[in-house]
Amino acid sequence: AFVDDHRTVGVVAEGQVYCIAPVARVGVPSEDVAYWAVGVNCCQTRSGFDCGASRHLRELSGVSFRSPEDSRFQQAVSIAASVWGTRSGPAARFVYLVDDADAEQSAWWSEAMSVVLAAFMLHLAWTAFLGVAVERLDRPRTADGGAPAPEHIDEWEVQLDIGEEGTDSSGKSSWGHGTDPFMRGGAPKGGRRGGRKGDPPPEISTQDSIEGSVSPSFSFSEAQELSSHLAMRRAQELFEKNQVAPKFFNSVVIAHDGGFSEVEGYFGAMAWKSVLAALAVPALIVFNFTYLTITDLHFLLRPTEKVDEMYLLSTDVLIGPAFDRLSTLEGHPQHFHIRAQEMFAIFEITGMVYYLVSVVWLAARLPSYPAAKKWISVYELYWEKLPKLSTYSLMGYLGPVTPSVLLSDFEAEMSNLFLGGVITARDTGVLVRFVLKRLLFAIIGFDAFLVKFRLSARFIYTKQIGWWQVMGAASFVLQLLGIVKTSILLQRRLFTFMFAGEDCVLDPQDEIQMKTYNALLAQKIWNSTRNFFHFNVVMLSFDDFDFQKLVL
Repeated sequence: AFVDDHRTVGVVAEGQVYCIAPVARVGVPSEDVAYWAVGVNCCQTRSGFDCGASRHLRELSGVSFRSPEDSRFQQAVSIAASVWGTRSGPAARFVYLVDDADAEQSAWWSEAMSVVLAAFMLHLAWTAFLGVAVERLDRPRTADGGAPAPEHIDEWEVQLDIGEEGTDSSGKSSWGHGTDPFMRGGAPKGGRRGGRKGDPPPEISTQDSIEGSVSPSFSFSEAQELSSHLAMRRAQELFEKNQVAPKFFNSVVIAHDGGFSEVEGYFGAMAWKSVLAALAVPALIVFNFTYLTITDLHFLLRPTEKVDEMYLLSTDVLIGPAFDRLSTLEGHPQHFHIRAQEMFAIFEITGMVYYLVSVVWLAARLPSYPAAKKWISVYELYWEKLPKLSTYSLMGYLGPVTPSVLLSDFEAEMSNLFLGGVITARDTGVLVRFVLKRLLFAIIGFDAFLVKFRLSARFIYTKQIGWWQVMGAASFVLQLLGIVKTSILLQRRLFTFMFAGEDCVLDPQDEIQMKTYNALLAQKIWNSTRNFFHFNVVMLSFDDFDFQKLVL
């Protein structure tokens, strides 16, 4: 094909020249035109079409899209019909000729994604600002507009008492309770939790102030060196003191009510850090799902051929040989080939839609559930399902087969099988199902990693830098970090410590007790927060530190 610039038409309007010329086949002149090469300010009124890559000595390549200039180009088509006798139906396309259509489309795609991501970041910043503003405005105020001062301090924070306390010549503590030896000035730290209510603040001797503070005249490096020296000296003292007759954790007490009595005081006010931590969860969900949808649709509609030619465990080791063997037995041998990008894009989009529908369905059904099931579903929604959505990808199937998770789950499975003392045929089936299930997870997760890594390479092995490249690599890193759900594992480990007992195995009875505690905790947080926004902030920012502060 070539551009027939002998039938050029240029329309002068609004100080611009809108140019068109028919795209014709070599040796096949025709008045019927299906494609018009177009451009602006690149021709004369009846000749000299030089728009885009029209004069390059190579195969023509172009892109077609709707633009505000289409009405002017349509006017030029009407003039061409009267001047050159051309015919053009409603299906005719206006084409901008370029050197590389794929590169041009990628450039537009990057520009569009830059706008989307910039808007997303602005929306996130504005939402965070509004959250902090609401939290500030919602605080109680005195008559003069200031924050109300507490009548008395009824809590003070202490360090964990390790062994017996040393004393100086005055008989007072040489490392006093309530002091922080690391540059805190020896004053009691004003945390929200620590010593029990009603306990008097500890006495702090002059020696405490000397050991627990740093002179303001010291430089920062000197202060760090002194603090490190004091810490090492204290560690040496405690090591020698407890080497023969260790005495640790003599003041650790677990709250019998699970910390419910302190929920209202602990979560009564919103801190701006909690607001930002809570907003990060939906922000990551939106970012992850938006990026997955865009990239998976791109891989589905415009796959990269060389990626489909690379190996996969699922196709080259399992499905392919099995299909080839079956076709040979049927007498019609043929090679089996799967387009990896389409397959994994379909699986990932399907899983993403399933997760979203399940979360929406669960939230919609909450009012109809009985009290226990309702609050169990609430804590599962906030503390399990939403964190998983923020880093969702098919690579997440590698999480259950990471060594630490796999060994822990296998030990728990074996412990449950040995509860009855005898392993039955049903127990053997459960064990075989566990092994086959984890093997399937390993294959899916490994192949998903191969496909994702190969497709993400275009964001990494490039000399250009832009929002699209950086966000593409960042999304891949985010999904890698989400393979092992660290927050969920830490929370699960704490619950195992609290409810499983010495065998460290959560049996069905322990699971019921753990779920009941979490359900009652979620209900208590709901009753202790001021509004729905405050409840969401607490639930989405709740972590293992909050749990530890409640129960100790």
